[in-house]
Amino acid sequence: MKNKLVFVIIILFTVVNLLPGCTEKETINRVYVDVGGNGDYENIQDAIDNVSEGYTIIVKDGVYFEKLRIDKSINLVAEGKDRPIITSKMNPDSIFENIISINANKCSIKGMNISCSIQDGNLIGINIESSGNIIQNNIISCPYKGIFIDELSKNNKISQNNIFNSIYGIEIDRSEDSEIFENYIKSCEVDGIYVYGGEKNLIYNNNLSENKYGIQIKGGKRNEISQNYFVKNEFGIFLCCTSRNNVVFNNNFIENYNWSARDDIRNQWDNGKTGNYWDDYKQLYPDAVQIDGIWSIPYTITGLTEDNKDYFPLVNPYSH
Repeated sequence: MKNKLVFVIIILFTVVNLLPGCTEKETINRVYVDVGGNGDYENIQDAIDNVSEGYTIIVKDGVYFEKLRIDKSINLVAEGKDRPIITSKMNPDSIFENIISINANKCSIKGMNISCSIQDGNLIGINIESSGNIIQNNIISCPYKGIFIDELSKNNKISQNNIFNSIYGIEIDRSEDSEIFENYIKSCEVDGIYVYGGEKNLIYNNNLSENKYGIQIKGGKRNEISQNYFVKNEFGIFLCCTSRNNVVFNNNFIENYNWSARDDIRNQWDNGKTGNYWDDYKQLYPDAVQIDGIWSIPYTITGLTEDNKDYFPLVNPYSH
């Protein structure tokens, strides 16, 4: 009987330790930051400096006047009914500064409000100089760049962020294999998304509105642009300056003021089965007929040559 009781206790102990949230490792790998003093730290940078690789830093509501440098693999996660605000002013002797700099691989930032003063014109919200990071569900308003992905960075995922009032909403500088998706990018002075020399990036299901250019690609190759909404931008999408072999399909171009798309090199404007929705299509091609949801006449893309065409223009806006 005694041996049976010992056996039962051992089994119960094993099961309890396998339950989510009950392991010692999960307990010690989490710290709290509260600017009001009710956490492990009052400043986010102090938490970053003192934790080890793999820790989750949970930031409580409040305003944090900090510039953060993340040099180890950590998770920065918001907690509370409001988003914690991370904000700072520029050093007047500096040219460019970042609110958050990520220099380590496999970090994540989720749920923050990253806010910059409009007077600090060269501030960048998040500067990424590493790979495998996740930037998700943040509100970012910085006058220069919302998110900047530097060269040699790869496999970053930027999703579900609300970015507005920047010169460049998201800039990809010679970076590869990143995913930019489900972001809402509005009122950017130059580009909602700017790809400079980047390759094999996936840009999909973003809402780009009231920017000068919704997306601009210079020198980019083999990027895929799909399922995006280009609405009320001055220009929809612009591909130039040796940009080749990019594929643009299943996007909706609606009420863009000048042109919806311009291609000065040679790229692909459909995936071989479906192209894009153009709100001016019927005006440009009144004799076209519908065939299984596709217009019968290809849509010619504005540019230095008339060789760029969407051969499968959509009759109705694309929907998932």
